[in-house]
Amino acid sequence: MYGQMHESLAHLSNACTDTSIGPIGEATDDTSFAPPVVDSIEETGISQSIIEHLILKYLHFRGELSGRQIANMMGLQFSVISELLENSNISS
Repeated sequence: MYGQMHESLAHLSNACTDTSIGPIGEATDDTSFAPPVVDSIEETGISQSIIEHLILKYLHFRGELSGRQIANMMGLQFSVISELLENSNISS
């Protein structure tokens, strides 16, 4: 039993450190991964209400933040959330 568990852990460890396998298991020459840049809230795949809640959570725990700071914390471009901030009651 111990031998099987040890082999499984060794296999898992090798899989975690193997840089020739991409995020979906595809072989890749590039060892870095960067998610695609999104240009709209819809492209994030996250609902607008969840993004609004996340913005409110940042403001609650961090206090006053600029829109660019919020966008950086969320890993988004400012242009993605700027319209949301302008059209909502968040900035009021």
